[in-house]
Amino acid sequence: MYAQRNALLPGAATALLLLLPGAHAQAGTEHRALPSEQSFFDTLPTVLSASRLAQPLSEAPATVTVIDRELIEASGARSIPELVRLAPGFQLSHVNGHSPVVNYHGLSGQYSRRMLVLVDGRAVYTPAFGGVPWSDLPLAIEEIERIEIIHGPNAVSYGANAFLGVISITTRTAAEETGTHATLGTGSSGHRRALLRHAGSREGLDYRFSAGYTRDGGLDNLEDDSRIHLLTGRADLRLGPDDRLRLQLGYNGGDREIPPASTLQGTSERTVASAFLQLRWERVLGRGDELHLQLYHNRHRADETSRYDLDGLSLPFSLDISDERYDFEFQRSQHPRPGLRVAWGAGLRRDRVRSRPYFGTDKWLDSDLQRLFGSAEWSLGRGILLQGGLMVENDDLTGTHLSPRIALNARVAAGHTLRAAVSGAVRTPVLFEEALDYRIHLPPDIELPLGVSSGGLAPERILSREIGYVGELRSLPLTINLKLYRDRLEELVSYTSTLPLDYRNQDTATVTGAEAQLAWRPDGDTRVLLSYAYTDLDRSNASGVPSYYRSAPLHTASLLALRRLTPRLSGSLAWYWHSPVPTDRFDAPYDDARQLDLRLAYGFGGRRRPGSLSLLARNLLDAGADPANGDLFGAGWFLELNAAF
Repeated sequence: MYAQRNALLPGAATALLLLLPGAHAQAGTEHRALPSEQSFFDTLPTVLSASRLAQPLSEAPATVTVIDRELIEASGARSIPELVRLAPGFQLSHVNGHSPVVNYHGLSGQYSRRMLVLVDGRAVYTPAFGGVPWSDLPLAIEEIERIEIIHGPNAVSYGANAFLGVISITTRTAAEETGTHATLGTGSSGHRRALLRHAGSREGLDYRFSAGYTRDGGLDNLEDDSRIHLLTGRADLRLGPDDRLRLQLGYNGGDREIPPASTLQGTSERTVASAFLQLRWERVLGRGDELHLQLYHNRHRADETSRYDLDGLSLPFSLDISDERYDFEFQRSQHPRPGLRVAWGAGLRRDRVRSRPYFGTDKWLDSDLQRLFGSAEWSLGRGILLQGGLMVENDDLTGTHLSPRIALNARVAAGHTLRAAVSGAVRTPVLFEEALDYRIHLPPDIELPLGVSSGGLAPERILSREIGYVGELRSLPLTINLKLYRDRLEELVSYTSTLPLDYRNQDTATVTGAEAQLAWRPDGDTRVLLSYAYTDLDRSNASGVPSYYRSAPLHTASLLALRRLTPRLSGSLAWYWHSPVPTDRFDAPYDDARQLDLRLAYGFGGRRRPGSLSLLARNLLDAGADPANGDLFGAGWFLELNAAF
C-alpha cells in the first residue's frame, strides 16, 4: 500500500503544479513567457556532438538527450551528475559517502571508465583510474549552457572510451552575461556555497572569470566533509571577421574526507588540486567550410593519507597520485557538394601518471595515442539521410584499432523520422588496470601485495545496433524520442577474486532494452520532460566478484515539470525512480528508490540586473535509497540567492 501511495504522489503533484493559475490569465501585456531558445517545439534541438556536425535532433546518427539551461535551473541540481538522471537509462549512485558515480546500462563501474565526458570539447577522462572525478572538475554549474547526452557508443567521433555513452557539456560564452553576479547558498548537512562571477567586453575581447567556495558536511553518519575552492576564466577574442581565439582555464582544489573502506581502515584525508588550460582557434574558410585547432592540458593531483589498524598496530599509508594529459586536435568541416557534409581531422595525446603506492615507482608512466577520424552526411533525397564514419587510433598499450558507424535516417512523414544505426567501439585499458602494483609494507620487513596486474590487456569491444524514432506532434505540442537497441560487449576487463588482485579480459555482456523520452510544452509557461528506460542486462561473471556496478535496474524513470505561476514566481517538480537493482549471486537485490524534489523560485530586478531567490525541498518521500550507501540520503532543503550588480 505504501508503494502504491508513493507512486501516486508524483502524478498528483504534477497535476496540481500544472493546474495552478498562471499570470497569463490576468497579466495582459506584462506577461513574460519562458525562453524559447532551443525549444523542442518551435524547432527540434540542434545536436552538436553526435557526429561533429551541427544537425537537428531528428537527423542525428544516434539517440541524444539535450538538457538546456532552463532545465538545468528548474531541476535544482547542485552537481552535474544529478542532471544526467533526466536522460533515459542513466542512474546516479555514490561511493565513499557522497562521491557521485554515473551509471549507464549497469556496466559503468566505480570510476565510470566506459563513459566519456567532454567540457567544451576537452575530455576530462583521467589517465590513471579512468572515469571522471566529478567533485574535482573546475566548473560551476551556473556556467553550463547545455548538456548533450549520447546514448550508446560514439568512438567514431571521439575515440576510445566513448564506449557506452558520451556526456558533452557546453559552457556559456563570455559574451552571454555581462556584469557581476553573486550566488549564495545554504542548506542541509552543513551545505554552504558562494560564487562570484564577472564578465565584460573590450575592443573585440569578451571575458569572464569566476571564484567560488563550497563546504559540505556530507552524510550525517559518515566522515565525508569537503571544502572546495574554485577558480575559472574564459576569454573570447575576435581576431577578424573570420577568426576567433578562445582561452579557458580553471582550478578546483580543497580537502575531502574519505570514509573507511573496511573496519581495518581509518578515515582518509585527501587534498586535491585539479587544473586545466585550453586554447582553441577557429577560422571560417567559406560557406560550410570551417576548421579549428585545439590544445589543452589537464593536471590532477591527489594527496591521500590513512591508517590501517591491525591488532593494535597502527600503520600509516599513502595513496598519493598525479596524472596529466596533453591533447592536440585539428578538425575541418566542409560542404563539398550539395547534399554532402563531412568532418575530418587528426589528434595527438600524451597521458602521464605517477604514483609509488599504486605503481611501485616514482617515475612517470607515459602513454601516447594518435588518431584519425572522419564523418560524412549524405542526403539521398526524399527525406533519406545516409551517415557514416570511422575512427582509427593507435596507442602504446593496445596498438591500432578501428571504430566504425553507419546510420540511415528516413523521414517517413512530416515531423516523423526513423533511424537505424550500427556502430562499434573499443575501450582501451587505463594504466591502473594495465600496470597496477599496489603493496602494503608491514614492519619489520614484510611486503603484502594487494593488487598486481599481469599486463597485456586487450581493448574491450562493443557492437551496438539500434532503431530509433523522433516524432514532432505540433498539434499537442509533443516531441517523442524512442530507441530500441541491442549491445554485445566482449573482452570486458574485471579484477580477479583472489589476492593479489589482477585485471583480465574475462567477461562478456549483452544488453537489450528500450528508452523513451517525451517532451511536452503546451504553452510558454509550462514544460514537462518525462523519461523511461527498460534495461535487460545479461552478462557473464568469470571473476566471481559481486558488484552492483555491473548490474542495472530493469526499469528507470524520471519526470521534470516546470510552470511559471506569476510573472516572477515559478515552480518545478522533479521525480526519479528505479526498480530494484539485481546484483550478483552473492548479494541480495537492492530495493527500488524514489526521490521527489520541489523547487520554488522568485525573480526580481530587471533585464539588466536580474536576480532570484530559490528554495529546493529535496527527497520529500524520504526514500532515496542508494545502492551503494543504503537509505542514507534523507529529506533536505537548500536556499539560494542569485543577484547581479
